[in-house]
Amino acid sequence: MRTIAFGSTNLYKGLRDGGIDGIGRYCQALIEEFQKDTGLKIKPFTFGEQSAKDSILLPNYYSHALTASLKGLIGRQDQCFSGVDLIHATDQWMPLVKDRPIIATVMDTIPLSHPQYMRSSFRHLKSFFWKQLTRKADHIITISEFSKSEIAKHFNYPEQKISSVALGVEESYRIPISPTEINATIQKFGLPEKFFLAIGTLQPRKNIAALLKAHSHLPSGLSKEFPIVIVGRSGWDENQEIKAAIQAASAKGECVWINYVTEFEKRCLLQRAVGMPFISLYEGFGLPIIEAFASGTPVITSITTSMPEVAGDAALLVDPKNLDQITHALQLLIKDQGLRTSLKEKGIARSRQYSWKNTAEATKKIYERYC
Repeated sequence: MRTIAFGSTNLYKGLRDGGIDGIGRYCQALIEEFQKDTGLKIKPFTFGEQSAKDSILLPNYYSHALTASLKGLIGRQDQCFSGVDLIHATDQWMPLVKDRPIIATVMDTIPLSHPQYMRSSFRHLKSFFWKQLTRKADHIITISEFSKSEIAKHFNYPEQKISSVALGVEESYRIPISPTEINATIQKFGLPEKFFLAIGTLQPRKNIAALLKAHSHLPSGLSKEFPIVIVGRSGWDENQEIKAAIQAASAKGECVWINYVTEFEKRCLLQRAVGMPFISLYEGFGLPIIEAFASGTPVITSITTSMPEVAGDAALLVDPKNLDQITHALQLLIKDQGLRTSLKEKGIARSRQYSWKNTAEATKKIYERYC
């Protein structure tokens, strides 16, 4: 049996705070799949977040690295990983060890390629540490071919040592929910019968302000008849542009912002929505696209970064900076029932290519190269 030290800092921070992010969901899904495998023993490791009684707890090296010798940190962390065959660092929290293979998951290169999308007083210092430590990994796993090329470029890392392993979607998204249960969720949040659903943390790269502006240009009162329902926690909005746009659209009856929904409530909203506009400026993958596909929800997404790769021909693709294109795509979904049906069928078919079981199996094959 192989023992895998599995990075879980983001996952347990999310569980502690009541909401996990994309990296946390990735970790949770892989742990669930690996627990079904009798040939693997998963041992979580976390930095400053005690996850379980048998987990490996490490100090936060961002705060320690400037005051402690790296040699001393390496020695202490080597002892922590005694008996481990391989280390999988799933996020930016990389351990400092020797003589043990390390696999690193890198979702995207945003801290290096687009630092303006990051919020941190020490973002450049953290990005420097992240790049230097990640380059020491024996292999990098990423989530799209787009991200693979970006990592090779911005990390100066050999492309032959990078594997693209797509994310998955839970089978629950494919299961139809009864109208009664969907209506209960609609009533809970005071939503209209018809709406567009936008999913994502309120941060600049999600392009929410542009979406609301394009949506407001819909003709004949359609923006009020088909408002945008935004589901996402408040993120970084230094100039308050996103919240100001939401407040202005809400005052006109064109928008509803819901800070948090459960997984079941999200599925209910997806199955009722007319469509999901996901016009981000940058994504390493774009998991909401696949969740919408599995739910039978038509998708509008960006023609940039990883999104065309993930969506294929199952979504309407637009330039995320072209408001006219976005407005036109929204209007098409409202007016063209045949198009909605076609996109629904294509989306459901494409979603079948993505499962957490496939993600876990591909990840395990990479483990087997090194231990």
